[in-house]
Amino acid sequence: MKVFFDTNVLISAFITRGLCNEIVEHIIARYQLLTGELVIDEFERVLTRKFNFDKDLIDLTIEYIRTFDIAPTPIDHLPFEGLDEMDALILTSAVHAKADLFVTGDSDFLSLQKETHGIKTLSPRELWKMLKLI
Repeated sequence: MKVFFDTNVLISAFITRGLCNEIVEHIIARYQLLTGELVIDEFERVLTRKFNFDKDLIDLTIEYIRTFDIAPTPIDHLPFEGLDEMDALILTSAVHAKADLFVTGDSDFLSLQKETHGIKTLSPRELWKMLKLI
């Protein structure tokens, strides 16, 4: 199973010891973790500007994330009603990477149909329940 993580899930996994951290560790151990160049860019930007994390620690974490499959930034995005251009590009990245699941805490993504373009969109809690980790 290929699981594409959105920025907010990766940030939560990185800065806290909780649900997102457990899910990311579980996927790494048992399935295929995916993310995208746009997610990595946003990950770095948010950790630097919003959380003021150490640049060396961010770089080291990104280096680790890059050991997994990274979808390139698409030239154009697929049509997704209700998403801004950046979010549409991120979800298009997941589609092009042939992800089975797109995991996000972003309400804009979660308000879409549960399955679009062959990818099921889940919250971290929904993924947790699906994997029967509770």
